[in-house]
Amino acid sequence: MEINKIYLKKEVIDNIKQTFQSSKKIQLEEFFEKEFFYKLQNQIIKAKYKKYKNPLKYSYSKAKLPFKLNSKFIDHISEITGIKIKKIKFEPYSLSWKDYTILSDKEKGSGLEIIIDFTKAWNNNYGGSIIYSTAKENFHLATKSNTLSIIQTKNTKRFFQYVNHLSNKKRRHFLVGSIC
Repeated sequence: MEINKIYLKKEVIDNIKQTFQSSKKIQLEEFFEKEFFYKLQNQIIKAKYKKYKNPLKYSYSKAKLPFKLNSKFIDHISEITGIKIKKIKFEPYSLSWKDYTILSDKEKGSGLEIIIDFTKAWNNNYGGSIIYSTAKENFHLATKSNTLSIIQTKNTKRFFQYVNHLSNKKRRHFLVGSIC
């Protein structure tokens, strides 16, 4: 994993860790080196997605992860969060027109979620935002390619906002990771 060198500096890591500890969420833009990111993005976009649909609950596409994440990446997430992580299970998602998930009380957070956004040229007017909801607030993740988001999900639920007709034939691609 070729992490952007800025995010490997001790003072930056300490700053990120402090921010995460206080807010329980963080978004890091330009997380991977550009060339490496474009290779990952190409693999995610070309993955074979399968449609999952239950009209009362969800509509989205999911694929098998076409590559393995190395221990250096996992160690870096552990260092940022202060949480000992052994394994992260990532699932690639793709959203297009009419895709969504419904907020459900049955959904329980795994404790920590990691989102890596691979979406190309997305306008927020299309919908498709990843939204985390607590009793006090809703938090919309910025839709920005090459952004790593880490969210403490205890007492938090996640849903995907409906993707409307303005998206035309465009798709959102992202990985959702949970601690195993």
